[in-house]
Amino acid sequence: MVRFSRNAFFLKLGFLLVSTGWPDPAPAQLVREAAPAQQTTTQRDNSKSTSRRKRLSQEFQLTGDASWVDTGIDVQASEHVVITATGKLRYSDAKQDNSPDGLARGFRDLLRILPYNEAGRGALIGRIGDKDVAQPFLVGAHCDQVAPIAGRLALGINQESQDTGTGTYVVRVEVYAPEDGKPPAKSPMLEAVSVIQWCFYYPAILDSTELGLTAQQEQALSASLTAYRAGDLLQALAVY
Repeated sequence: MVRFSRNAFFLKLGFLLVSTGWPDPAPAQLVREAAPAQQTTTQRDNSKSTSRRKRLSQEFQLTGDASWVDTGIDVQASEHVVITATGKLRYSDAKQDNSPDGLARGFRDLLRILPYNEAGRGALIGRIGDKDVAQPFLVGAHCDQVAPIAGRLALGINQESQDTGTGTYVVRVEVYAPEDGKPPAKSPMLEAVSVIQWCFYYPAILDSTELGLTAQQEQALSASLTAYRAGDLLQALAVY
């Protein structure tokens, strides 16, 4: 039984090491509107008052311990949602502050369960619609997107509930009505290719507590398990 548990543990370890060679998946987020054709200054000014009529503008503050914040803004399909953010957050184990774009992704992010795993820890993220089915998307320091569906806009920080930062983001949300004469457009929130790549690039992370090891087995594998839980897979394999 000891041999079976140990083999199962390191079979998944080996799979994790191999899987890091897969290319980073394409981000799945709100679909951008195609860039408009070149216009003169007069045409652009006229366009702002017709096709890009601002419906509302609100400002919010997100503190580092926030998860998701309900903005109270109900977005309609095909409306432009323009979000800009400033400010800094700091995590206790980080070497520097991070902006709303988040920290650069690293190996330890493979072991974290973030609301939006394709963005770095501390990034400003959003979602439109019911929290149980809505797909998060990256906001960062600036986001100009066309809403693919109607729903309530929520903003959040890409972090685990037990791993929060300190600091504040100041966020401004502007919503523009759809272009004149254009009906609401339906766009996919996720591309099938992204889903397939995600499954290959981020395989299931093994929770060592699920192995059901006895106290004696835990003791025998203590050095390896400690390295694995710290995110050092190579060391865990070396001391096995």
